[in-house]
Amino acid sequence: MRFQSAILSNVRDGVVVTDLSGDITYWNDGAEQLFGYTGADMIGHTPATLYESLDTAEVQRSLQDVLVGNETSSECSARCKDGRRIWVDMKTSIMRDTAGAPAGVLAIVKDISERKRHEQRYAKLNDCLLSFGPDPVENINALVALCGEELCGDLALYNRMEGDELHALGVWNAPPHFNPYGSAIGRICDEIIREGGNEVRLLVDLQETGYVDSDPAVRTLGMHSYLGRTVTFDGACVGSLCVLYDGTVQPSEEDRKLLSIVASAIGVEEERKRAEDALR
Repeated sequence: MRFQSAILSNVRDGVVVTDLSGDITYWNDGAEQLFGYTGADMIGHTPATLYESLDTAEVQRSLQDVLVGNETSSECSARCKDGRRIWVDMKTSIMRDTAGAPAGVLAIVKDISERKRHEQRYAKLNDCLLSFGPDPVENINALVALCGEELCGDLALYNRMEGDELHALGVWNAPPHFNPYGSAIGRICDEIIREGGNEVRLLVDLQETGYVDSDPAVRTLGMHSYLGRTVTFDGACVGSLCVLYDGTVQPSEEDRKLLSIVASAIGVEEERKRAEDALR
């Protein structure tokens, strides 16, 4: 077992061993990194103390299933020592002694929080799209709100070009004094729209740039970071979807992907709105 312990201690995933009553007898460094609890914290306790969506009875049922030779796999939420909640995938199998008799249960625990977050994010996007009503402007505002919330922004806008002015047709989390209309000159969104393209743009340290004097969102609201992308309709850039932050941000590829999807959906709603305006 000493040789096995040396191997298991170097496994990056969490490795937890319990005895046949369900109490933890081994806890590797990967489990400590994952949950924040040391072996001294957990040895002698049941894993049910960690998992928010498992109770002692469920752990016992899983244990009985393993004892008859079945490997089990389950996904559940867990509570870390620092209070964070994560999602884990837990695969369990029987451990046997030299005589072949059951001696304990081995659990390999992997952090799947990122995957779960993406699943939940796209489920929300799907729900948003399915909830669309007949008013394109309301739909656009729902998309902007979803984008601002999921990208953890402080302000989210869909700015549409109307002549030489920008009109914030979609607004999320703006202060009461926010003016949705204004000159396009010197605004970040104006430059994004004029440059065109489909890439997601990230601008940081805005308070150290000329935008602090020319863009009201930077000057008045004190924003420090800008994440945005053009919205196109009929092959032309008609507006810009952006999420603004009062601090520094490092968006992931999934964040950029969501912004692009929402920008495309706003483009579809713009097409509907233009068609309705033309009919009127």
